[in-house]
Amino acid sequence: MTAIAKSSILLASVLFAISCSPKSESFIYEIEKVTRSIENSIGWALEKDTTLLYSIISNDADLLIINPDSSMIEGIEAFREVTNSTWMNPKFKATHYEVKDLRISSSGNGDVAWFYCLLDDFGEWDGRAIG
Repeated sequence: MTAIAKSSILLASVLFAISCSPKSESFIYEIEKVTRSIENSIGWALEKDTTLLYSIISNDADLLIINPDSSMIEGIEAFREVTNSTWMNPKFKATHYEVKDLRISSSGNGDVAWFYCLLDDFGEWDGRAIG
């Protein structure tokens, strides 16, 4: 599996800790917010919007990403290095993606959410289709 393929998949395997609004807001609204965060964690690459990306992931040393091949990215600095060398590389262009079979669970008090999905993630590397 190429570094691009690994990198394209890795965001789908990230567990996101998402701050939820006060409990008085509806559960449906909270799920919509979590869903938007998940979509943005992948969709940021279409415009290479790192401001969006870094606004929704853990920005500290506790960030842990486990890739499908069992390799890991530990900490925000390592994640930034991968982002800069892969997705921000001019040879890379995200073209489209689709999140399928999205399942969201939340903690009892609603301040953390976990998700599972199947991700179809497509792009180009140096003009050749990937994904």
